[in-house]
Amino acid sequence: MGGDIGVDAITSYPQPSQPSSSTYAPTNNERPDEVPIYAEEVSDHSGDEEENIELLFQSDDANDDADENVRQGDATDNVREAYNPPSFMRNLDDTVDDPTRVLLYETQRLPVDAGISVGMIFHTKADCLQAVKNYHINKSVQYKIEKSDKTRYVIKCEQPQCQFSMRASKSEMTQLWSIVNIKNSHTCTSPGLSQDHPRLDASLISQIIVPILKDNFSTSVKVIIAYIRDKFNHTISYRKAWNAKNKAIEKICGNWVYSFHDLPQWLMVMEQWNPGTIVRLETSPTCIQVQVFFDRVFWAFKPCIEGFAHCKPLVQVDGTWLNGKYKGTLLLAIAQDGNNHIFPAAFAIVEGETKEAWNFFLKNLREHVTPQESICIISDRHPSIKSAYDNTANGWNNPLSSSHVYCIRHIVQNFVREVKPKDKKIRKFVFNMGYAPSVSSFQYWQKKLAEESIPGLNWVSKIDKAKWTQAFDGGRRWGHMTSNLAESMNSVYKEIRSQPITSLVTSTFYKCVELFFRRSRDAAAVYTSRQEYTEACQERIQEAFNKANTHVITWFNRQDLTFSVQKTEDPREGRPMDNFKVNLRAKCCDCGKFQSLHMPCTHVIAACSYARIDYHQFIDDVYKVATVCAVYAGKFQHTCNLLPSLFTCRKCKKKSWKVNGYTRGVAIDIEVAIHPVSPLRSPLCRGISAKKEGCEDLGMPLKIGTPSCASTATPSTATPSTATPSSL
Repeated sequence: MGGDIGVDAITSYPQPSQPSSSTYAPTNNERPDEVPIYAEEVSDHSGDEEENIELLFQSDDANDDADENVRQGDATDNVREAYNPPSFMRNLDDTVDDPTRVLLYETQRLPVDAGISVGMIFHTKADCLQAVKNYHINKSVQYKIEKSDKTRYVIKCEQPQCQFSMRASKSEMTQLWSIVNIKNSHTCTSPGLSQDHPRLDASLISQIIVPILKDNFSTSVKVIIAYIRDKFNHTISYRKAWNAKNKAIEKICGNWVYSFHDLPQWLMVMEQWNPGTIVRLETSPTCIQVQVFFDRVFWAFKPCIEGFAHCKPLVQVDGTWLNGKYKGTLLLAIAQDGNNHIFPAAFAIVEGETKEAWNFFLKNLREHVTPQESICIISDRHPSIKSAYDNTANGWNNPLSSSHVYCIRHIVQNFVREVKPKDKKIRKFVFNMGYAPSVSSFQYWQKKLAEESIPGLNWVSKIDKAKWTQAFDGGRRWGHMTSNLAESMNSVYKEIRSQPITSLVTSTFYKCVELFFRRSRDAAAVYTSRQEYTEACQERIQEAFNKANTHVITWFNRQDLTFSVQKTEDPREGRPMDNFKVNLRAKCCDCGKFQSLHMPCTHVIAACSYARIDYHQFIDDVYKVATVCAVYAGKFQHTCNLLPSLFTCRKCKKKSWKVNGYTRGVAIDIEVAIHPVSPLRSPLCRGISAKKEGCEDLGMPLKIGTPSCASTATPSTATPSTATPSSL
């Protein structure tokens, strides 16, 4: 590290391959942050290496003293003492370790089952009130409200000698509620033992049971009472639990009254997004010109209408009570596909199982859903159903195009109630008479009944045999002796019967969507496997095929394909072994099962095997997998509530009309509002001011989607009016 080095010395000395630690001054063409690259000379300098080193050291020693003087002066000037910052720059406040308020608010949870303390934070006033109620219910103490508004909530103990008080308020900065002050604690005792608590009201219970109802909408009131007893050690009344359940349903599905107002709009949306859907709404006039009373509604989805054409030509009708806030009856029309699965065809909500209601339902069912020939209706012996079926205006009373038969279970129930047999086996005789597939079997059980009860025989003899026996129905029942299909569907829709009307109708739509998706997926999978007939059909055919191996066949007529089939084993079906005549051209067998089920029985299979005839040709097409695929080929379209809320309705404050226990107090406004919602008006005087003296019927603006005109939709007489939502 000496003085200046000559240029000749630098160029004559090869540069090392690795950079040295010496400082290199960059030239004008080089960047200070770049490492210079030198051309490396590869040659042998070992011969004059000592001479070059000697020249370097001699040149360097000449300037050593001057360099040392310069470096000593620079070192003295550049040395500084280490900086020591003052203490206030290094000290941290203790609050740095505290969590921030934002995190506290984000992780805040409602202390439902905990006590109350100062500083508790709640998202809303309702959450705060619920925590206060829960605390006092668990402590079995009561309080009274001193102040309650949008920003404050103050309570104190109901007992004068107790000094407990609490104050909660809403923060202007965070818009959250918190308990800011609690004075003393409860020192009072309950004056008496009570099973219920005043603060355990229906509103609080409804908030608690909302998650339960979302999981199981059919939760009974008794289950709710037991749940509240386990949670709070208080037994609430049945009425309070029932009101709480209705309030919880309202939180989930919407307001009960508004649901009636929203029904026409939802039905109109359904017709728009699912063309072909049938909707018929029947109303009655009110004392107010622009309002009508809801009476009944019928609806059937287009995929269900199209699918019924590929089902068995029978329909079972039944009704089930609605158990919500408003009374009514849900009527169902249920069919069955070729795989023995229930199929919903049509729905209706009516006031009850009255003559008018069944006329309304069966007429629309025949006109829009089941116009085919040879349709069989299975129902109970309700006189209203019989009257509606016999009404020629409904299109059913034609022996060539339809038939009406009874459920054997209801026949037996009526038999037991009226005849009152002492022996239970007499009831079994009536059952077997109805289920008997052949005339000989029917006569066998009829003789058994005559031996035990002559009054019972006389009672069943008054009923037309074609109405309740399988042996004389001509195969129109397809083996269905009861209305279990409709009752099974009632259990499927059990949980929706307690919902508001619009939610109920919506639930039927989405349940049908799910049903069609599952059934079409399963049917497509079976069809892809090249299976020709359904599982239900194959199981019955296989069972009959196994029995056919033991039969003895005699071929009587080659042209008519007539056979005699002799059983060699006891069938253990309640009747003796016998010979059965089989006529393949007439498609009949003496056993009756061939005609009833529309598929080969064991005797037909035996005769076909003997004559080398394919028995599959005698299986009805309804049992084919391709037919089942056609049942569920219909497509449901997603509905969008895109219609503007341009319609208003007002609630009639007059007392509700009740016919046979059915409340008709929900009035639907059919006036079109082509302008924004108008101020409150009196339905009687139509005055703009809702506070007009002497007028008790004050209007209430509600939203509804009934695209109608008051001049055309409001009936001028007291007769009911039937129309579609789009034509109101």
